[in-house]
Amino acid sequence: MKIKNRDIRALICVSILVGIFLLFRNDGDTNLIKNGKVLNAKTLNWAVGSKSYNLKYEFTFKNEVKVSSNAIEKIRGLKNFENKYFPVIYEDGYGLSQILIDPADFKKYHIPFPDSLKWVMPYFK
Repeated sequence: MKIKNRDIRALICVSILVGIFLLFRNDGDTNLIKNGKVLNAKTLNWAVGSKSYNLKYEFTFKNEVKVSSNAIEKIRGLKNFENKYFPVIYEDGYGLSQILIDPADFKKYHIPFPDSLKWVMPYFK
């Protein structure tokens, strides 16, 4: 079996694409950890996202209101998480944000869990 040049080029292209994917797959979390700013966000409502049910929220950065949403499976659809204030970590360069409700997220982003959110603990056990 003889390997053709186009087969080698195709293999190299696929290898490069896989390498790029592996390099950048966790880039969002890394950017939030390195460059994220903690702000206050107000939750709005639950909305159907592309793959899940997301908690929609808004926050202000540099006098501009930003709206985003995150899936939080353990509290999915619970109305008592709407119209509440929670911290959000925001990275301006890529426009990434993550609302911080789950104690595990606070730990992931190296942010102390506030006493004012102890009421959410039973939902995340």
